[in-house]
Amino acid sequence: MDYNQNQYRGEERRKYKREGYFSPIKCFIDEEGSLVETAISYNISEGGIGIIVKNDKPIGKILSLILYLPNLNYPLQLKGKVINSIGFPSNTQEKIEFELGIEFIDINQEEKDKIREYLKINV
Repeated sequence: MDYNQNQYRGEERRKYKREGYFSPIKCFIDEEGSLVETAISYNISEGGIGIIVKNDKPIGKILSLILYLPNLNYPLQLKGKVINSIGFPSNTQEKIEFELGIEFIDINQEEKDKIREYLKINV
């Protein structure tokens, strides 16, 4: 998918500018921590992440995310809230995939710093 095709063209409302970040991440959506699906991220900032999933998630749903940044020897385990969801035709056998905009919640300063370091090195 061409990510510029569905890109929001209005005024930027995010506190932190998102930058490209293409990597698999793990999404958990229940309190027991059962793996629901592996998602693909397409952008990230200190305030949130954009991911592509096969199953839609409702707006307001809290997700547990495990991110693997190349500059870290360990994964970041973060929580995020689904703020938007856009369905689009898939290039694979699946019928529709979904772009989710996720706002990080309960992210501490050290975790923000790790994301900022990644962005400085890779963007």
